[in-house]
Amino acid sequence: MIVSHFYPNGSVVEAKNNYLTLLELEKNGFDVDVCTFENKKMYPKNVKHLVPKKTKFFSNKNMYYSFLRKKIHFAPLTLEFSYVKDFLEVLNGSDMLQYSFVYTVFGNGSEHIVGMKLKEKYGHLKHIAEFRDPWIHNEIAKKYFYDYNFKFYANFKWKQLRDIQNNLMSKLDLLLVESNMHGEKLRQDFNYNKDILFCNGYSNLFNEEVIDLNIDFLSNPVIGFIGYTYYGYDDVIATFLEVLEELESDGVSFTFISVGDNHFSRLASSSKLKNFYAFSKVSYPKALSFMKKIDIGLALILESYSHNINSKIFEYMQNKKFTIAIAPKDGEMDKILKENATGMLLSYDKNKMKEELRLLLQSEVNFKLNDNQIQKYNRSNIFKPIVDTIKSL
Repeated sequence: MIVSHFYPNGSVVEAKNNYLTLLELEKNGFDVDVCTFENKKMYPKNVKHLVPKKTKFFSNKNMYYSFLRKKIHFAPLTLEFSYVKDFLEVLNGSDMLQYSFVYTVFGNGSEHIVGMKLKEKYGHLKHIAEFRDPWIHNEIAKKYFYDYNFKFYANFKWKQLRDIQNNLMSKLDLLLVESNMHGEKLRQDFNYNKDILFCNGYSNLFNEEVIDLNIDFLSNPVIGFIGYTYYGYDDVIATFLEVLEELESDGVSFTFISVGDNHFSRLASSSKLKNFYAFSKVSYPKALSFMKKIDIGLALILESYSHNINSKIFEYMQNKKFTIAIAPKDGEMDKILKENATGMLLSYDKNKMKEELRLLLQSEVNFKLNDNQIQKYNRSNIFKPIVDTIKSL
């Protein structure tokens, strides 16, 4: 039984991840059910066919709370508007004896608590938790939470979160993480001595929906930011845009496009860039279509976030695009990009970034990746040790 708030959705990365997980498990002989969130708006026409007949829906009973939270800028952890009762109401009404394991997916979310409670109630169940975010090590969520709450309250809730995670990890049968460095951090901080497996990667499944865009850009190479930014990234974005402005002024040839993120596009539009084109929110197939048109993909992460990954690098890999990442030196993203020369790191310092990018754009580098460079991170390969471990539980 896969338990996740998101499944499937054409524009939410976690939802696509969950659908691909289901396919990998079924391909390896598992019969999988899904318990997810019922919200018709989350199912665009282009992915509605992905919802399996066995999906069990539950209703959100906290809509008014969520609306009020947004209006007053209250920034709770995911646990604060918990769906635990809603999940359990559905799952306790199911014949849980037919399932051998529960597979829960989220960052610091209710789903993992649901898995823990189900394992406590039904002793035969094995609990597999996939941490889609670094949970207690999520610097972005922590900054957002502390910025919008009183410090005494933030301290209290962060400690509560740590206690919950500690309790959860003491009962897990298998932990899956987006980043190997995050896995090591969890071992150190929580004295976790069971299996931790890496579960991040790319799939070509959604490439079937790509359309041919009749667009050509005059200046090459084409650098693209495709996706969304997170809280706290404005300074990093501003530095990158200033570097592009100066390089363009120096006569360096390139085109820069932004697809999907209105906030990023507004920041770039207010710059002095001439060869910049903004494309606002688009469907996931169209976003992939734009990705086909770029030569270089841009990925961002905060400097203190060395143990985490911006999963956008795997979508660039999927489309065989070279990645430039503003990310910590010797961090997880740096390691992955260096491993098979699928991209390069840019410094956070403006002057260093400018020279690094100048050398790249004026070089003879072939920005098109080949299969050998990316094969390791194909989800089918990533899931082989995961499947073998689940079968051994």
